[in-house]
Amino acid sequence: MTKEIANYFSKWLLDNEIPEIAPQEIEKYFNEISEKHKASTVKRKFISLKLLFNEIHKNYKDDNPFKDISIHLPNKKVLPKTLTVNEVTLLLEVIIKEKKKLPLHSHIISQPEILQLYVY
Repeated sequence: MTKEIANYFSKWLLDNEIPEIAPQEIEKYFNEISEKHKASTVKRKFISLKLLFNEIHKNYKDDNPFKDISIHLPNKKVLPKTLTVNEVTLLLEVIIKEKKKLPLHSHIISQPEILQLYVY
């Protein structure tokens, strides 16, 4: 997983012709990917790259561009998908149409039940 993340970051650096990794370039990268991914995914990618760079810079004593960088992304709450008014209307129309096909004494759904479907 970290290898994929590092490869993607490396490709981004090459595509944007960035010769040296600086904190502002890292921030730019994460701003760009935060537009395409969930906050949790961006945070995971950030942590993976930061750990990778920490490991690399343990062996080499040059400056780690991730050293003083942190990212703060809000966790967007994803609302559950609900039916639109048109979808509910179509559903009710189908139910009513099917109900009319049944013999009079064998109703599957009552009017209060239909009303409950419509209200919720």
